[in-house]
Amino acid sequence: MENKLRKSGFINNPFLVFHLVLMAMYSCFIDPSIDNQDCNIPVKSNISALKKIFFGPYQNQQYADSSDTVSFADFRFNMEFEFEAFSHADREELHGVAFDCAPKYNVQNISNIQVFLTAFFNDLPPGRDVSYLFLLPDGTQLSRFRDYSKMEQFLSLKLNFNSANKQQLNSLVIIYLKNGEQLLMRSTSPYLAN
Repeated sequence: MENKLRKSGFINNPFLVFHLVLMAMYSCFIDPSIDNQDCNIPVKSNISALKKIFFGPYQNQQYADSSDTVSFADFRFNMEFEFEAFSHADREELHGVAFDCAPKYNVQNISNIQVFLTAFFNDLPPGRDVSYLFLLPDGTQLSRFRDYSKMEQFLSLKLNFNSANKQQLNSLVIIYLKNGEQLLMRSTSPYLAN
C-alpha cells in the first residue's frame, strides 16, 4: 500500500501532507469559550413537569430505591424536569450544540422549589420545609436557589445532614409557578445511615 502511495506522489507531496496535518489539528481543537459551565446558550423555556424523583448513588447499573440502604455521604436526591421552549426558533438552538453538552434552559415560570417532610425525619416533624438541608452542586442551599436561567433537565442535590439513626426521608417536592400553579411529587428515599 505504501508503495502505491509513494508512486502516486501522495506521501511525497508536502502540500497534501501539510493539509492532512492541518485538518487533523483542526478536528482536535476545542473552542475555549465552550466549557462545562457555559457550553451553550440557555433556551428560553417554561417548566412543564416534574417527571420523576430518583435517588443516588447509581450502582450496578441502577439507582437506589426505597428498599436500599445508603450512606448519608453517598445519598443524592435527583429530580428530572420537562421543559417547553417558548418558540420553534428556541427549540432549534438545541440542535446546534455539542453532543457532550447538556442543554440549558432559561426557565421563566418558576418562583420557588421547596422540599417538605411528609413523615418524621430524625427529630424534624412532618410538614417541615427542609429545603435548606439540600445543596446544589455549587454548594448553594436549595432554599436560596432563585436563578433559574441555566437549568438542566436533571438537578442532583446532596443532603447536608447526618444522623446516628437509620431512617428514610419521606418528602413532598413543590415547584411553585409564577401563575399560582404548583407541580407536586411525593417520594420515599432509601434508608439512610452513617
